Amino acid sequence: MKFMTFLLVFVPLVTHGGEREYVEQYCTGIPKTLEDGTRVDCLTSHYAIEYDFAYKYHEALGQALHYSRMTNKLPGIVLIVEKTDDCKYVERIRLTINHFWLPVRVQTVGVSC
Repeated sequence: MKFMTFLLVFVPLVTHGGEREYVEQYCTGIPKTLEDGTRVDCLTSHYAIEYDFAYKYHEALGQALHYSRMTNKLPGIVLIVEKTDDCKYVERIRLTINHFWLPVRVQTVGVSC
């Protein structure tokens, strides 16, 4: 039971810390807290960029569109691909973006798809 409690508390912290490491490594802008309390992972002169793990592509898309509206910048997404199986999520987000003609730029880091 002690192990299970540790696992439930520890895993979310590791995942969140992992995203932050990618932002620190690849972002050429700055993180910014917006007037509504949400936080853009990386704000550049042209883009409001959301970094997220590939399996959370649907959350990343919604957040990027929201940050774009709030900052009047183009929406960008960096998907963190940890394993080749994650490439299916990259394909899903690209199909969704193309289907709705969304002006969202998507890049990946990690494993190549």
